[in-house]
Amino acid sequence: MAEKGLQIHLLGNIHIILDGQPVSDLDSPRLQSFLAYLILHNEAPLQRQQLAFTFWPDSNESQALTNTRNTLFKLREAFPQIDNYLEISNQTLWWNPKSPVELDIDIFQESVDQTNITGAGKDSAAHRTALSAAVNAYPGDLLPSCYDDWITPQREHLHQLYIRSLEELAETLEVEGAYDQALPHAQELVRQDPLQESFYQLLISIYLSLGDKARALQTYHQCVDLLEKELGLEPNQQTLFLYQRLLNRDQKLPEPARVTEKCARLVGRDHAWQLIHRVWMEHTDQPHLAIIQGEAGIGKTYFAEAFLRWARQQGIQSLKTRSYPTAGELAYSPVAELLRNELVCPKLSSLDEPWLVELSRLLPEVREAYPDLPKPDQMDKSWQRQRLFEAAARAVLQGEQRLVILMDDLQWCDRETLTWLGYLIKFDSPAKLLVLGTLRREELDPHSRLQELMSELQRMGKMTEIDLDPLDQESTSKLAKDLWGDDLKPATASQLYRETEGNPLFVVEVVRSGYLQTGPGGPKTLPPKVQAVIETRLNSLTDQTRELATIAAVSGREFNFELLVNAAGVSEQQAVESLDELWGRRVIRDEGSGSYNFSHNKFQEVIYQSLSPPKRTFCHKQIALALESIHQKSLERAATQLA
Repeated sequence: MAEKGLQIHLLGNIHIILDGQPVSDLDSPRLQSFLAYLILHNEAPLQRQQLAFTFWPDSNESQALTNTRNTLFKLREAFPQIDNYLEISNQTLWWNPKSPVELDIDIFQESVDQTNITGAGKDSAAHRTALSAAVNAYPGDLLPSCYDDWITPQREHLHQLYIRSLEELAETLEVEGAYDQALPHAQELVRQDPLQESFYQLLISIYLSLGDKARALQTYHQCVDLLEKELGLEPNQQTLFLYQRLLNRDQKLPEPARVTEKCARLVGRDHAWQLIHRVWMEHTDQPHLAIIQGEAGIGKTYFAEAFLRWARQQGIQSLKTRSYPTAGELAYSPVAELLRNELVCPKLSSLDEPWLVELSRLLPEVREAYPDLPKPDQMDKSWQRQRLFEAAARAVLQGEQRLVILMDDLQWCDRETLTWLGYLIKFDSPAKLLVLGTLRREELDPHSRLQELMSELQRMGKMTEIDLDPLDQESTSKLAKDLWGDDLKPATASQLYRETEGNPLFVVEVVRSGYLQTGPGGPKTLPPKVQAVIETRLNSLTDQTRELATIAAVSGREFNFELLVNAAGVSEQQAVESLDELWGRRVIRDEGSGSYNFSHNKFQEVIYQSLSPPKRTFCHKQIALALESIHQKSLERAATQLA
């Protein structure tokens, strides 16, 4: 990399170096986004009107053009040397593509192009070197701090090039037998996309080649758990084949049988159930944290949600959020999800302005609702973070006398949210508060922030641990009966317990796979799950339901009943039937009060990307008309969606 001249890094956090010295005044996200747009759209001069519409679509033309001039002025003020690279006229702005600039995106793209050349040849060493260069040239996503709509397609395009190169590098190293070198790349693939099953298959295969069966089995369980929780899917035959290889079992996999799905009772949890109720009854004057812990598949979330159902029956309000295994931590994401809950959101308007200012850091929609709010100060002092914590705590707790909050999968929770959780448990509030946190102990780093928080709260008497163990044989039989819809023969019940060892997740898998049809005389292995993929799930929908799902996908990840009925032009009865089919096939989740969302954004993406441009335009128009009809007396409430 040259030491002189201009070097611009847009992958990962923006970093600009001029003649060996960093340009440090470009710290405004708006200036960074504006500069990046100019650089990445340098095919021809950009009309100022185009820039104005792109960055200020909600402003009138005059104001948007004024904003463009002001932003250009600030950009030149922060980076005076930009005039050497930017051609400016009264009508256009143009980042001269012939300017002597070293751009990291160009370096990455050239590295990817080189892999296409070496991949067509016979020199495997050259191809491996090219793939390594491409992977190393990608330090992070394109401007991850930018949330403008224009950047999303380019960011995703570059990310997919990186994923493709990373996957090919890992596979190449595996084929060559360089398993130690392939391992970190396969692990990175899983971190980048934890819902891509083929990445788990690659990682399991590498672990098996290294002789690390424990890690291979752990990876298999992680794959099964995430597919079930996030997509409602079951692993395909290739994953199951690797699982059989892992267990050194070569039996032919039987065809899965249909199982009568019924609502399974909470069984075998009498002690834990009594303990959670005792915690609720005893801790009346101060917030308390209850950690529900156990191995993967033991039923932690099911147990916690059973308590939430009981609480709602007693008139006790409840909230829930969860964390996800991501490559980079999403700071405060679980907190923001709590603040957007339909129970909390309507109460934000009663907060004083200073607290709304703080919450606007986490919720951009607060600033949209209150455009005259002062901008929050840069948060670089501990007392400023405490003000944010207090604002979020006030928002969640205000007006509540009794409240239960479920924070699922704490082992994946980001450090900032965990620090806020500690503040919440110590917060002086008249509300009776119980926070339930589910936790996989085997995934908890002993030096993590969560471990520190648990130790601190335990010393203060503000935390209780609730361990969930495997079910005994009687409870296993009860769970299987609820799923199967019939009593089990004693011999079958005994064999089922031996095969599953009382793990509720395995019990469910075994019953669904049709094991109870074969009985103890059948295969002695844990039967496979039913192979399912997103496309198969969607293709099984009726035409009426697929059409409604199309309208829902165009409207976004979340949607509501009234909007669907109006936009699709169907009767309420037809909408109910289609939503019931979507829910039954676990394509959507019912969030209550007429609101739904797709079980995972990939369902929405697959449907949306399958539409032709005319169909997309038509659906967007129908949704816009529906929004105007629904909000005709207060269009400003739907202005953002309409835009």
